[in-house]
Amino acid sequence: MVLFLAVPALLAAAVLTALMVVLALGAGSGSVSPLVAAGWGVGLFMSLGLLYTVVLVGPFSVRDGVMILKTPIRLMSGRRTRRISLGELLAAERLGGPGVDPGVLFSLKDGTRFSVFDEDLPSGGTEFLNALVEVLGI
Repeated sequence: MVLFLAVPALLAAAVLTALMVVLALGAGSGSVSPLVAAGWGVGLFMSLGLLYTVVLVGPFSVRDGVMILKTPIRLMSGRRTRRISLGELLAAERLGGPGVDPGVLFSLKDGTRFSVFDEDLPSGGTEFLNALVEVLGI
């Protein structure tokens, strides 16, 4: 999945960089105008930001007792991770109601709280989260 998304991001970065180089060299005077240089920098920065996001975002899954989240969360220790051991889960509460995206709010033993939303789950994921809420629910 990540490779599927990374290839278009890399192509976009290459096209933006090539466009800025053509514009810079096309000035004809041999020097690069500040406006073109600024555009080149902005294009490269945006491409790198897109690539960074594509690399960080992955599918939700559970394997060998480890929940792999769609995006990283920051733990109370300050460390960022996408992998949470099911043994670290302390509590789970179903989110819902008007104006609230359906999902589950989890609490870890270290005090970290994070949400997993139903729309981020593959098929069968909602049933798995419902089972977790039944076991860990408050």
